Amino acid sequence: MNTSEFPRVLATRSKDGVTVVFKDKHWVKVGPDADKYFIAAKNYDLNKTQETLDALEHLLFPHRRYLVNGELSEGKNGEIYFKGTTVPIPSALRAQLFDFLDNGWPIESLKNFWYRAMLNPSKHGRDGFFQFCMDYGVVITNAGYAMLYKAVTTKTLIPTELDLAAVVGSEYLKLIRNGLDPAEYIVFSYEDEVFEAKGEYYEDDIIEMTTRYGVVGAGVSFGGTALGTVAEVFAKIPELAKSKPTTTYTDKYTRRMDIKLGVPVVKKRSECDPDINVSCSKGLHVGSYRYVKAFANQSDTVFACLVDPTHVVALPESDNSKIRVCEYLPYAIMERTLDGEWTELESNFFETDYEVHDAITLEARFNELVESLKNDMDFSLQDETANTIAVVQTRLQTLSHVDTSVTVDVTQDPNDPIEEEEDFGFLFDEEDNPILTDEEARFSTWCDLRRSGQTNRTYIEWVNYDEDEDNFI
Repeated sequence: MNTSEFPRVLATRSKDGVTVVFKDKHWVKVGPDADKYFIAAKNYDLNKTQETLDALEHLLFPHRRYLVNGELSEGKNGEIYFKGTTVPIPSALRAQLFDFLDNGWPIESLKNFWYRAMLNPSKHGRDGFFQFCMDYGVVITNAGYAMLYKAVTTKTLIPTELDLAAVVGSEYLKLIRNGLDPAEYIVFSYEDEVFEAKGEYYEDDIIEMTTRYGVVGAGVSFGGTALGTVAEVFAKIPELAKSKPTTTYTDKYTRRMDIKLGVPVVKKRSECDPDINVSCSKGLHVGSYRYVKAFANQSDTVFACLVDPTHVVALPESDNSKIRVCEYLPYAIMERTLDGEWTELESNFFETDYEVHDAITLEARFNELVESLKNDMDFSLQDETANTIAVVQTRLQTLSHVDTSVTVDVTQDPNDPIEEEEDFGFLFDEEDNPILTDEEARFSTWCDLRRSGQTNRTYIEWVNYDEDEDNFI
């Protein structure tokens, strides 16, 4: 490089610090390390060589040494991206990435975290969640999930068989004591409203139904289902008594949800409040150790939960140790010991179980996005949709080992209408590449060209384009 081809530099030193102007950018440095910027700039200005240029750029652009690993790229304003993506990595995550690379540690967990976060439609949730994890010591798994906590209420469910045995046993004895024949009385069941309360975040009253039992004389009308005579049902009590009470878990507010270990808890995102200025509102709440320690009482059960960054809805400012999400997976029951340590008491599930649900959801989203892009005439949104599809495709390739033919249970919020899910299929070849239809293949090629800047054509045009002849059909 000739001396005339080297970029110019300007530098000044004052009582306020050091100012450097280089490649149309301005740096103002203060503190004990400021002088090294001034010295590097002057050395370069006096002796423009590749060596002095590298020394100056190493100080001014320290992140560039991380680009050589091949996974990261730099935007025109210094933003850092994972190659093939268009959403800049937020500062907190970027600093952690650089720290991992400096120490030679694997970055898969951070990369997977960000690929999940990029699919979050909320910029606040997408860019702020990693900082939340850093502030509250939240663990991030290798698959990119965040490990948070949830306080739930334990409830014991008494099987209806035990209720029936108790009622019939009592009525049988009463009839015998009064000299009446149990064979002349009918046992029947009926549905009854046993609980009515105002849910904190719901507009309508909540009514819970249960099964009740009654006894009437033969020939007397009743509203319900006949189960047999008292004598007949009494003879079945030994069999009915074999049923055992079961323990289940529910949310602390509505007490309507049936929360199970290893089953994702889901609420429609549109039904969750994204307002960060409201600490308690509609949505599924999980939080850090600090939040659960203050919120849970002695009778509560604490779940360890996996949260996909995709599903973060709000990071409340006034109570920022908890967050609102639209989905989480409870995977373990926690015990708090006297010395403050937390131990997993029961844990038969982990991130690999959650990945099955994750892969099925991503397949559905991929198909929806492809269809949306083909039908959307708003060209201003096509780049954004194509970039989202690229991220989904990358995520699907990392989940190619997952068997999506299995059935996955999901806990649906009772306040949300349950919709029938469409069965989507997505296949991969031996090299983990998605097997696409001709139309999907052309679409995928178009996405690659758009990301690399080789075409500005819209997809509507591309479907009528002859690749071999490089012209439209």
